[in-house]
Amino acid sequence: MSRAINESEKDDGFYVPNLVHSVDGLIHDSVYDKIPECLRPIVDIGSNRQERDVLLIGAITVISGCLPNIYGLYDNRMVYPNLFAFIDAPAGAGKGILNHLRLLGKPIHMSRIEATRAAMEGFEERKSEMKSKNEDPSSLPVPKQKLLFIPANSSASSFINTLTENDEMGILFSTEADTLANSLTQDWGNFSDVLRCAFHHESVE
Repeated sequence: MSRAINESEKDDGFYVPNLVHSVDGLIHDSVYDKIPECLRPIVDIGSNRQERDVLLIGAITVISGCLPNIYGLYDNRMVYPNLFAFIDAPAGAGKGILNHLRLLGKPIHMSRIEATRAAMEGFEERKSEMKSKNEDPSSLPVPKQKLLFIPANSSASSFINTLTENDEMGILFSTEADTLANSLTQDWGNFSDVLRCAFHHESVE
């Protein structure tokens, strides 16, 4: 009987040959033997296996949000490498080390902030120049606020506007789940539909 069950399980696309109780919930060491060299210094920061796993998952997720020009075709649809990661663990489990991974995207974030600052300076100069000539500066387009990391406590309208101004690219990075959870429970901050659309690589209206 048990053999018949095992044979039927193998016909199932979700058949797992190893018993579930033999899995400790951590990423196997063999995975780390094959990761790219650029990720090795990151995972080596971890002082134990839990921290190492958090660093690997977090790093891949952050990097995926920095690759807007990479895409592939799947089921006749364009799909992008953006990943979603939610790391849940009790206090003291090592998930706090995740905050260091913000540094991976910081150069992009800061360059966009600087580009916005420079654009605003040019905008103000041009506006003053037009006013000195008694010209109407209202036709001048206001520079868009460019950034990479989007605050998790954004309102729904602000969240969508930020994505629009950044060519539909951004990373929602928060080390505290409560920050996002509290926003999603508010009328002004409920953009869970946007997150679901992004997860499925669908357009956001």
